[in-house]
Amino acid sequence: MTGNRYPNWTGDILNGALKFQLISRIEIEDGEYAHEERILEGIGRIRDVEMGPDGYIYFTNETEGTLSRIVPVE
Repeated sequence: MTGNRYPNWTGDILNGALKFQLISRIEIEDGEYAHEERILEGIGRIRDVEMGPDGYIYFTNETEGTLSRIVPVE
């Protein structure tokens, strides 16, 4: 990830899963897998996860037919 809205996630990968109905954050350290954190579970079939030009993360939910934004808690 890039951007400054999620400073603790810089360099990590977000993965959406259709079958498992979740979004996970995969931590990368020294270019290798370090840890996986499931940040949203049971929310429906996640089709796409992208960072928008405004720096927020957006995802589409195929089950609900929605586009949602992840807003960091300060």
